[in-house]
Amino acid sequence: MEVGDGGRDAGNGTYAGEIGGDGAVLGRATGGGVDGRGVEAACDVDSEDKDEHNGNDNDVVGRGLFPRLQVVKVSLSVRFGIRGVVDDLEEAITLRHAALELRPSGHPERGMSLHNLALDLRVKFTKQAVIHDVEEAIELLRAALELRPPGHSLRSSSLHALALCLSNKHDKLGAFNDLEEAIMLGRGALELRSPGHPDHGISLHNLACDLRMRFTKQAVIQDLKEAIEFLHVALELHPPGHPLQSSLLHALALCLSNRYGCLGLVGNLEEAIMLGCVALELCPPGHPDHGISLHNLAYDLMRKFTKQAVTRDLKEAIKLLHVALELHPPGHPLQSSLLHALALCLPNGFSNQRVLAELEGAVIAVRRAKLELCPPGHPYHGIYLHNLACDLRVRFTKQAMIHDLDEAVELHHAALEICPSGRPPCSSSLHALALCLSYRYRNQGRIGDLEEAITLGCTALELCPQGHHDHCVFLHNLACDLRTRFMKQAVIHDLEEAIELIHAALELCPPGHPLRPSSLHELGLCLSNRYNAQGLVGDLEEAITLGCETLEICPPGHPNRSALSHNLACDLRSRFVAQAVNYDLDEAIKLHHAVLKLHPPGHPLRSSLLHALALCLLNKHDKLETFDDLEEAITLRSAALELCPAGHPDCGESLHMIQSLVSLKVGHPMCTFCPETGTNRHRPVVPRGG
Repeated sequence: MEVGDGGRDAGNGTYAGEIGGDGAVLGRATGGGVDGRGVEAACDVDSEDKDEHNGNDNDVVGRGLFPRLQVVKVSLSVRFGIRGVVDDLEEAITLRHAALELRPSGHPERGMSLHNLALDLRVKFTKQAVIHDVEEAIELLRAALELRPPGHSLRSSSLHALALCLSNKHDKLGAFNDLEEAIMLGRGALELRSPGHPDHGISLHNLACDLRMRFTKQAVIQDLKEAIEFLHVALELHPPGHPLQSSLLHALALCLSNRYGCLGLVGNLEEAIMLGCVALELCPPGHPDHGISLHNLAYDLMRKFTKQAVTRDLKEAIKLLHVALELHPPGHPLQSSLLHALALCLPNGFSNQRVLAELEGAVIAVRRAKLELCPPGHPYHGIYLHNLACDLRVRFTKQAMIHDLDEAVELHHAALEICPSGRPPCSSSLHALALCLSYRYRNQGRIGDLEEAITLGCTALELCPQGHHDHCVFLHNLACDLRTRFMKQAVIHDLEEAIELIHAALELCPPGHPLRPSSLHELGLCLSNRYNAQGLVGDLEEAITLGCETLEICPPGHPNRSALSHNLACDLRSRFVAQAVNYDLDEAIKLHHAVLKLHPPGHPLRSSLLHALALCLLNKHDKLETFDDLEEAITLRSAALELCPAGHPDCGESLHMIQSLVSLKVGHPMCTFCPETGTNRHRPVVPRGG
């Protein structure tokens, strides 16, 4: 049972294998505060360090023109903040440039002018996304920082502003060095803004946001732990009613959701949902972060449903996503993430397959449009190749259109060609391609696909460092492919390696981890296969123990419960054959009946399920000579034969088995042949002594 479709796939806390770059960074939209990535101080230095007349009577410009420029540019910046008219910001920037020219090198207020011009350029970048603006802002802030050495009263403002700009640049271009420098500068600013400083909480928040972003890149859990600690402290400094509280709640919910994805602690997910609900209340309709809050709360509710199968959570997630979609029309950067999340939700609680197909088609159409806007050479071209490929693979799992899978393989190959070697995103791309090839092998049976999937899986595992939150996923899926190759080629080394990998995965998946049921199930399958190959009863006993444990943590309604029940029933029957304990067979029959109810006539697996139940009933007849069990076994095998299409390789064997069973029935002491009807009938039971 490979994992990858239920919300996360290629890792990094993303759903359906997304790496990022959609505005919904790494699977979840990161809104909040001023610029969509976090809270920022109202740190235009005009509020901290007023322009002053420099007292030089010979500086005629300083006494005349400059004060007028200062008043106008500040007024325009303030008016832009209130009205949001870009022309005001453009004019303010023009005036800032003029003011800077009037404060040449050596002027005591040059640092202030550099800083303030940089702030306005950064605001312009957040509105128009022209990379030149933020690059110029960074250059100006570096120059300002040189004029504000350690001990300068405004050094913390320059460190903080430069960290913000570098973080924005990283969000746009993905250069990891920018993020590293932003964190270093953010720490420097925080040291200068000790507890009691009015901007201490803001610095905590923004540094936490950057640490969380680095976690999504490198999966170092310490970054996430530190981010959560900072945000808790920041929340204490911003009580209910504070204008920044919703952004802090939102950021903390993001971190807790990431930690749930990494460690599987349900308490983290529960707290993320609680915080998300509070944040949503603080961001009513009309608030710029209302749609993002809807999206992220829905995402966490969907994950909770996947874990606990509480229908109320799924219904609430779907409702929230519908509301968010109404607020984000086609063309909005958040729309593809919303459509994708809704497409993941609906198959669990929706029966209209036509509508589902249309929704999935809309998601893929948006992905294609984004890819066209990011041609080769664009920093996010590889990311959009990857995300489109993942969506095509997900659609294949639902609609089985092989051209989707073929295109996904092609796109993943293209993404890998431009992926920096050795980086975690490269390991995610390798893993995603391995998943596609594994699916194609199961669909078409080409051994070359399976071999390549295993090779890619091994390489991805080597590139995925210990402690990376997807390390267990890579271990699990490689084990699945090795077991699949064992089933094809019967090389016991593959099975031994698969068992070793799954044991390693389980060590990383403590009770409560979302991957634990799948890994327990896969280990049970491996041990059952090894029992069939080598006959070691200990393997079968452990497989049954694991099967029972897995079934306990996957309650009725869980999407994998039928598969788990079927495999446990098969193992119980195997133990009955070896040890002849009636309880095992009775339990296997009960499980098979339950599974059969979940696969009504027309289901593609019904034939094999009928066959498995018939085998159990035949074993029971052989042990107890129960005529009713023999009759039911014949009925089930006949029904299974009707479901086998003409020419199916199992038809001949099934027909031969039915003929043998009928012959056995005719010779049964409880059966006589009725010449009038040409059928068999029960012989009445005569009481002893009668």
